[in-house]
Amino acid sequence: MCSDQPPPRVENTVTVQDSPNVNGPMSPDLSAVGWAGDRRDMFRIVVENALDVITLWTTDNRLIYASPSIERVLGYTPDELAGVRGTDLLHPEDLNDQTLATISRIESTTGPVGTIEARYRTKDGSWRRLETVVNVALDPSGERRVICYSRDVTQQRELEHELEESEERYRLLVENSPDAVVVHRDGQLLYVNPACVELMGARDASDLIGRSMAEFVHPEYRETARSRALTAQRERRAMGKLEERLVRLDGRVVDVEVVTIPITYVGRPSVQTVIRDITERKLLEQQLNHLAYHDHLTGLPNRSLFALRLEQALVRAGNTGSHVAVLFVDLDGFKTANDSHGHSVGDRVLRVVGERMRSRLRSHDVLARFGGDEFCVLVEDVRCREDATHVAQRVMDALEAPIVIEDAEPVRVSASIGIAIGSPDTSGPAEELLREADAAMYRAKKKGKATFELTEIGSRGQLPRQ
Repeated sequence: MCSDQPPPRVENTVTVQDSPNVNGPMSPDLSAVGWAGDRRDMFRIVVENALDVITLWTTDNRLIYASPSIERVLGYTPDELAGVRGTDLLHPEDLNDQTLATISRIESTTGPVGTIEARYRTKDGSWRRLETVVNVALDPSGERRVICYSRDVTQQRELEHELEESEERYRLLVENSPDAVVVHRDGQLLYVNPACVELMGARDASDLIGRSMAEFVHPEYRETARSRALTAQRERRAMGKLEERLVRLDGRVVDVEVVTIPITYVGRPSVQTVIRDITERKLLEQQLNHLAYHDHLTGLPNRSLFALRLEQALVRAGNTGSHVAVLFVDLDGFKTANDSHGHSVGDRVLRVVGERMRSRLRSHDVLARFGGDEFCVLVEDVRCREDATHVAQRVMDALEAPIVIEDAEPVRVSASIGIAIGSPDTSGPAEELLREADAAMYRAKKKGKATFELTEIGSRGQLPRQ
């Protein structure tokens, strides 16, 4: 066990005169560069001003000489370390098999022996990591000497360790991310995480790596995705969130939200795209949107959606010079059936009524339920009164047959219908059309029910009869 105290003080008696071959045949001609002094002075200056630590040892691991830079690195002056054993300064954990194997080669080697990287105890008791190149040479007397060149790599290794930890944390985050993460360059997939493998319906990453990213982007979004990836890669600029659609290996289309950022991958500019599956969210949005604009009982458009469709129809009518008709339908006899048979039967009657009416209308006619037993029909491209009255007649015909509900007596209902025909130049056309159709419906009821009443509003004059 090494002592915490500095090693015993031994006089540092080695001088540069002990350096082998100072004036040998390989010595440079210093006069050519203007050096007038002794060659030994030059070597002394080089050694004493070297940033790396240069040390000279006996073959039995005793320090003979240390360059002044050792004080900057370990805190000891060269004289304080003279005669110390090198292994006494080593961290016990670093005196491992690899280090011992390098030391053992000193006895049988002349020239380069190897490299040792280990922690050395400093004067204040801390540790510095040095990378040491070990050589064996003969001094002028023929004695084998060990020459070591040591570089302080403490900070470098600490930074490398921090980088490794950072990369490991990032790798764990990416590998365990619930979002799909892909890396691609020039459109080619280079890396995919497990979440991406699952999202794309692949067996493993090899099913995806090397393929074109465009293969998996829905055709409607392919050009946008390509442009964003090129911008991120070439301009090194992050691209914000964007919703698009991908096509899985099994052909199923999924809605996704993507964020694209530039990264460096294997030393080259690349692109990382984070992909979040929003298929369920989009489906929920569609369901919520449907609920917001459709009647929950019949599935027909509700008053809000009908108003939007009416506004759009009036704009189209303005462009074509045609008219729009609104049919306000109120069921005769429904309240009695609902009270006598119960709300459950009443709800089923309303669903059947909606289905029958829908079956008698054109595909582009809009049928909506306004609530209770009230329905509305929107008819476009009305050129004459009969274009609207024929629709009203088909609605009434649809309700002639009794409605048979299981476990209940047949229910008979009819329809009183108010028809309002208008044009876009009417002041407040949508609201007025609905109001006038409602008023016409009440006039129809007063006439005896199961009939219709028609009114026209607007400034284009009365529509002709067919």
